[in-house]
Amino acid sequence: MKIDEDKFRKFCEDNKVEKHNEDVLRKLCYLVANDEIVITTIEEDLMKVSKIDSNKDKVKYLRDKGYTQEKVGEMLKISSRQVQKIEAKLKNKI
Repeated sequence: MKIDEDKFRKFCEDNKVEKHNEDVLRKLCYLVANDEIVITTIEEDLMKVSKIDSNKDKVKYLRDKGYTQEKVGEMLKISSRQVQKIEAKLKNKI
């Protein structure tokens, strides 16, 4: 699926997207339009995480989604150090 160039151009102009960022934004739009990536909100991820029982699995899910250790800690109301410890345990199990 192609992106609508007119709409893309208008979006870039309306949001003052700098020229050097347009290629990255164009690639992102293409990936989203072709269901190659899915963008979710923090709220959606928190809803999914609320259905997971263990902090270990919650940390793994959120880190796989690309959140930083600090953000995961904030979302789960645990310290980033605790997130680091959980990740260390996950790595040792592999």
